[in-house]
Amino acid sequence: MARIGPAVALIVRLSLLTVALSISAFAQESIQPSLAGDQVAELRKVINRSDYNLRLGPVLLDLSASTEIEYNDNINLSDHAKTGDWIFLPQVNLNMDWQATAVNELRLDLGFGYEAYLNHSNLNSDTLLIAPDSLLSFDVYVGDFRFNFHDRLSIQQNPVDTIELSNVARFGRLENSAGVSAVWDLNQVKIMGSYDHYLFDSLDSTFDYLSRSEEQFLFSVDVNLNRTTTIGVRGTAALIDYNSNTVFNDASQFSVGPFLEMYLTPYTRIRASAGYEGLYFHGNAAGQPNSPYSGGFAYLDVVQRLNRYFTQYLNIGYDTELGVTTQYQRTAYARYTVEWRVNSRLNVAVQGFYEHANESESGFGQEHPSLYGGSIFLSTRLATRMTVGFGYLYTGRTSNLPDRSYSQNQFIFRIGYNF
Repeated sequence: MARIGPAVALIVRLSLLTVALSISAFAQESIQPSLAGDQVAELRKVINRSDYNLRLGPVLLDLSASTEIEYNDNINLSDHAKTGDWIFLPQVNLNMDWQATAVNELRLDLGFGYEAYLNHSNLNSDTLLIAPDSLLSFDVYVGDFRFNFHDRLSIQQNPVDTIELSNVARFGRLENSAGVSAVWDLNQVKIMGSYDHYLFDSLDSTFDYLSRSEEQFLFSVDVNLNRTTTIGVRGTAALIDYNSNTVFNDASQFSVGPFLEMYLTPYTRIRASAGYEGLYFHGNAAGQPNSPYSGGFAYLDVVQRLNRYFTQYLNIGYDTELGVTTQYQRTAYARYTVEWRVNSRLNVAVQGFYEHANESESGFGQEHPSLYGGSIFLSTRLATRMTVGFGYLYTGRTSNLPDRSYSQNQFIFRIGYNF
């Protein structure tokens, strides 16, 4: 259940901020022998200090702002009636770290912005958009235990990230996940459990039927075989409660399987898992299945730093997730990304992706869509605090159903300032 959804438009928009940092961050990455205790708390404090450029008393801050201008030739994801428009996206990013004590840390990562269309003001954001990686987190260390209290918030409206959607210009949704995790660190063995209350709230009346809450649970046991290899077993469960059961049934979900994390070399890291998952449905929504589903899942993530200039990423996998137009879908995906640090000022990121889904049977038709495409993004540092970037993203969709395919081209200019 570690699938990385497409979110390709978001990746392109954030790549200017991350591409220059990701190579150096990976180069500094080391294998930590423990997740809890005073020694790791001190290490985390040192690492965090290097990421911030402002100080407000004991609080470290990193503040940046950007403006993006995008031309999109198919904002409504249509096959035969494409509509193009210019989109303006101002955004502010704030990262904050407060080391309350030697072992207690409060962290805030927040990105917020706004989308304004030149010719289609009806598609302008109704509220501030919140970046999916926004997080409020508090770490508490007690002996060999680490407790993390967290709240993740996201407000998005771009429909291209969702493989099931076409002929849609906006898919507004709020997602919030609040909970607590605990890690018991026994050095070679780590035991972790977590609970999250997840909320999905549709901001567009067309998709009100998707609004729901979930109670999510996770349990894992990790065993460090040596300094480069960790194996373990992980299980998840969720109780899913839709606000309305007229379209989709409530459900229970579970997954269980082994996982592996390994450094093949000091510069090549893999993460892999495979296992069994199932869905049980409760209700009799018209046209939707209420018989249980079970099957397998698997994923493989590879990160390799080829040299000081090139880093490449590979993500492939297969799993089952809740659907947008049907009760659930089975999805296979692959993504390849390469980052090239040309020199101290110029960075290039190139990505290709493919995703194929098989929807569950329903009374509204069964679709088998594919989503594919690629992007290139160039960013250059004009001054110590200012960056400029240019990007291009192509997204294509094919479907077995009529009038559900589309192609989309996005051209992006971005300027950012780090205070």
